[in-house]
Amino acid sequence: MPGGHVCEACAAGAVTSANDAEADPLYAYIDTGSMQCLNESAEHPLSHCVKPESQRLDTSKFLESDADEQLIIRIPFTEAVKIKYICVSGGSDGAAPEKLKLFVNREDIDFDNVEDTKPVQELELAPHVGHDVDYPLNYSRFQCVRTLEIFIPSNFGDDVTRMYYLGFKGKGTNNKRQIVEATYEARAIPSDHKAIEENRNVSQLGM
Repeated sequence: MPGGHVCEACAAGAVTSANDAEADPLYAYIDTGSMQCLNESAEHPLSHCVKPESQRLDTSKFLESDADEQLIIRIPFTEAVKIKYICVSGGSDGAAPEKLKLFVNREDIDFDNVEDTKPVQELELAPHVGHDVDYPLNYSRFQCVRTLEIFIPSNFGDDVTRMYYLGFKGKGTNNKRQIVEATYEARAIPSDHKAIEENRNVSQLGM
């Protein structure tokens, strides 16, 4: 390149966040049992790439798309978090993600509406990014994230998209998610149980 070489990762905005005091790994805050991924391969699900930071160099397991290159990923957190960086490692082949569209607290996002929904932020990724760099987000827009929805519309030319690692850095807020619990009767309500008994008698007559 005339005038000197510019690394692809730097050109795409990737940085190293190791010395950032507000960039703790957020894997411990992810509700891994409730993660969802639309168009994932059954053999290579989302859980293969969302893993502790200590395993980010492990390429033996990965997420892979199924029918085409597009993916919609939903990451729920056990409490609201502040996300400052996202790390996406897709390898050096054409299957690495090319773009990300990020949505906050939009659990309704699917393939029917994602193209018509404005994302909170869009990222252009570099095709050859190492495992030790992160993409900075517009921090002010990711201050109370309960779920993060990620749309991957394209890759660098392969028929499927492949990711070896997906991670997040930021801070927790101690604002726990509200868990809806079933509330059972503390005492019997006569009218309700009378209706149940009448239905039971009708059923017995019809036998």
